[in-house]
Amino acid sequence: MPAPQSALPDNFLEVKAARDEKIRLATRPEACVFFASASVANAWDPWVYRPGIYVKNMMRDGINDKATFYTDTEESSHLRGRKSIVPCANILGGGSSINFQMYTRASASDWDDFNQPGWEAKNLLPLMKRIENYQKPCNNDTHGKNGPISISNGGQITPLAQDFLRAAHEIGIPYTDDLQDLDTANGAEIWAKYISAITGRRSDAAHGYIHPVRAIQKNLHLRCNAKASRVIFEGNKAVGVAYVSPRNHGHQSPKETIIMARKLVVLSSGTLSTPQATLLSWSALELEAERSFALWAFESSRTCREWEKNTRSAFDASDIKVLLTLRHRTTTLRSPSSELRKTPSPSTTSFAETKKRRARFVPLALSTSAPSALSTCYPLTLLQQAFNSWEITPQKSLLASNAIDAGFKLRPTEAELAEMGPEFQDFFEKYFRDKPDKPGVTFLRLCFIDLNSESIPTQSCSDPSFTMFNYLEYPASRGRIHIASKNPHVEPTFDSGFMNDKADFAPIRWGYKKTREIARRMDGKPLDPEEISISSFDFKHISAYRGDLTSHHPHYHPTSKAKTFDVDIVTAKQILPEGLTVGIHMGTWSRPAEPVLTRPKVKEDIQYTKEDDDAIDDWIADHVETTWHSLGTCAMKPRDVGGVLDHNLNVYGTKNLKVAEYAQSSLRAPETLS
Repeated sequence: MPAPQSALPDNFLEVKAARDEKIRLATRPEACVFFASASVANAWDPWVYRPGIYVKNMMRDGINDKATFYTDTEESSHLRGRKSIVPCANILGGGSSINFQMYTRASASDWDDFNQPGWEAKNLLPLMKRIENYQKPCNNDTHGKNGPISISNGGQITPLAQDFLRAAHEIGIPYTDDLQDLDTANGAEIWAKYISAITGRRSDAAHGYIHPVRAIQKNLHLRCNAKASRVIFEGNKAVGVAYVSPRNHGHQSPKETIIMARKLVVLSSGTLSTPQATLLSWSALELEAERSFALWAFESSRTCREWEKNTRSAFDASDIKVLLTLRHRTTTLRSPSSELRKTPSPSTTSFAETKKRRARFVPLALSTSAPSALSTCYPLTLLQQAFNSWEITPQKSLLASNAIDAGFKLRPTEAELAEMGPEFQDFFEKYFRDKPDKPGVTFLRLCFIDLNSESIPTQSCSDPSFTMFNYLEYPASRGRIHIASKNPHVEPTFDSGFMNDKADFAPIRWGYKKTREIARRMDGKPLDPEEISISSFDFKHISAYRGDLTSHHPHYHPTSKAKTFDVDIVTAKQILPEGLTVGIHMGTWSRPAEPVLTRPKVKEDIQYTKEDDDAIDDWIADHVETTWHSLGTCAMKPRDVGGVLDHNLNVYGTKNLKVAEYAQSSLRAPETLS
């Protein structure tokens, strides 16, 4: 039975855009544009535009509807039998509405690697500048000032960020004021964020483009909660899109609504959803549905084979990382004798404590202008203080930050490259050697915000800590995705492919060692011993690094020189003044560090053995995960080498059908807004 036709007029230019940040809405008044988005709306949602609570929108708790999750169908031998989970945004604006808000640009050679006319970095730079409202000081001409997407340092920068930059410089990583100029690949900076310095709000694509256009034009139609199930064809011409409810109600054949397009259909459903919609389209046309990784081709089985070789989800840039690779104990930078109800100074970092609960390390305390009407009656939780501060001065509030203040991009030296093994060395020669603007890893330092367990939950830890994590910018590993049924609600067959190429272990291992050396050197500003009152636990401006959180590091042999040391006893007694068992020796797994006041300054790097490297690799396999940005399932390159899209984003073998998103990457995807 044919699906019902919609009552919309036949002069619609239909644009499918579940991840609509990929399409700039420069619509002409005489055109009609229809957006069908499987995701939920985000218009003026405070849980979206307040930057500091972004983690809440990434929870897999059965309640959060702003993200969807793909889980490996089979256990992976490359992850020691583990199944990986890949989250994707499920909200208007895509990842730009709920992601980490880290402003990151691709290197110039990433764009040039497309090897397609018009896609060179020099041609795309004017478009990049047109998007941006860059609100930081800038010494070059690579950033825009008048665009709809704001970039700033956010509301607050912690003192730890400056200590990090100093420690990075100590191990030879230079400071730079702009890692996102398309050319710099070796340096550290205060990391910019997609946050407005004027309003303190997240700057996402939907609020930058879709909502403003709809406010002044009547020709842009938006329908959320509409999951594209397939493209409608007449011959090889795309003439519309069928969509269903995004919720699975258990029907074998969900009811479809069809929107007809007079001019054009553009798929932008995300790297993992777009191939599913296209495979379902060919299945509906009764093409041969082999259980391989490709049915994207329209004309022949030869093209099907080409698609199979190229519709692989490459997890690139900020896509492979080791979360919590380095988690370290940090000092209390404010005396716990200060009452929680007193508003801390904006120039200090707060570790607040009450009798019943303890807040972990919080990036910069609240503004001195935060309201105190409630706090004069009873102690406010940090969460209440943060929200109260947002209502008064949002642009300076704790919530106007993502707690990721500093980071670096880094390439290995020749000596380091020689130690990274033949697999990565071969990969480096093929892809990095003649492209000095490509970094090997990107590293960021994160201060966990732990306002309370309902707002931003983090790993369980009863004392203040900070985390360092590194991203593998250009992984060699590849994944696969394929539909398992004609029903669009049935989960696809999915393989993330993480670490299935041995070349990926060496750079992550190298990044771990680098970040650990930085953490060990984050010793803050030393004070005269007479200025330090141990009895009052007043350790202002002393070493941020007090030891390792050993449970969040590789498990080295107890006699290894690379073994981790936990917090020192003096600090432990600070944190748990009533802990009767603090200081009791508990075997080889209890290794307190030397007290910070007598600890010698770090001058030499840790030396790792082959056994130590194996322990790190096991840790990587057990903990590596994605950070969202899958890519490469609809390669833009010549058809005779397996391409799916031409340089105008047209799908080979079809008419009036385009794909515009991460899926178009032919090798590595440039990092963009989302």
